[in-house]
Amino acid sequence: MLVLGAAFSAVPLILLIPPMRRFSIFVVKFEDLLQDITVQTSAIYARFRFLTSLVLGASSRRTRSYRR
Repeated sequence: MLVLGAAFSAVPLILLIPPMRRFSIFVVKFEDLLQDITVQTSAIYARFRFLTSLVLGASSRRTRSYRR
């Protein structure tokens, strides 16, 4: 009886899962979104590293000129 009770209580949960044809479209769109975010994030990170190196290089040149 416990097994039947568990089986019948799981039936409403099965109805909440979307059909695979709808779910696969969601997964494809989500993967596209993640790919776009990855490309944008890597571009922003590269610019951030470049600007950081410029600022640190400029500040290092200024401190060297003050010490002389």
